[in-house]
Amino acid sequence: MTDPVGPRGWGITLAKMWGPRFPVDPQIIALEYSAKRPDPISKVKAHPVDGIEGMLIQRESKAWYILYNEGIVVPGRIKFTIAHELGHYLLHRQSQEEFRCGQRDIIGAQNARALEDEANLFASYLLMPMDDFRRQVDGQQISLELLGHCAERYGVSLTAAILKWLEFTDEIATLVVGRDGYVLWSRSSKAAMQLRLFRRHGFALPAKSLAADGHAFDFDDRTGVSMPAGVWHPAEETKEMKIGSDQYDFSISLVLYPRTLSSVIHKEAEPAEDLLDRVMQPFQRRE
Repeated sequence: MTDPVGPRGWGITLAKMWGPRFPVDPQIIALEYSAKRPDPISKVKAHPVDGIEGMLIQRESKAWYILYNEGIVVPGRIKFTIAHELGHYLLHRQSQEEFRCGQRDIIGAQNARALEDEANLFASYLLMPMDDFRRQVDGQQISLELLGHCAERYGVSLTAAILKWLEFTDEIATLVVGRDGYVLWSRSSKAAMQLRLFRRHGFALPAKSLAADGHAFDFDDRTGVSMPAGVWHPAEETKEMKIGSDQYDFSISLVLYPRTLSSVIHKEAEPAEDLLDRVMQPFQRRE
């Protein structure tokens, strides 16, 4: 059997081999699939690896170990980390004998390397098959509750599920992660990119947005809080959904723009956006 090509090909192939069962277990796949190879993954375990999320390392026996930080306690984050390292094994193990991956690499942060992006892309296709994801959301109003259902179905974080949804949705939407009033990174849907609706690293967050307010969380209205024109768009009202986190000093907001904007989508070449210069990543971060 010929090996699949690229991170998408590997992710789709292994997801189909796992079958229509969710959530996918990347640890079982890593151990069982690689067992047929002369340099298998022989161990997947927690390890006190300071400063990194996960690691893929080859031992003297030629076998590989996948290690993840024992401080990670959120199952979805562990699952994505293991899948990410499996991606390195399948795609990159011929190029080096050790991969050390930090949080900023796994979530596709500024200046992430191409190898990290490919491992993230593989993990997203393995854990969240696109055809199944589409069936979960088609014809429904997008809300944190709906995307949270998808996150639970696939055993990943809400942020990871949103990033996957942005990859294929026709909605005009942007996910913005900020700290201290400034953008850390952002990800936009294709339609939002065509409208040049994205936020670059280091730009100021809109002063009246929920993202800019470190204490503004609304868990009652899971469909979003209406933002007046001038906040996220100069002339249009938007909806902002803020994902709360008491454990990190950053904000995560999903911004939905009105569909009527699609009538003025630019036809010229799309501009480069932070974190979309290479490929998606979704990367796992607990909320």
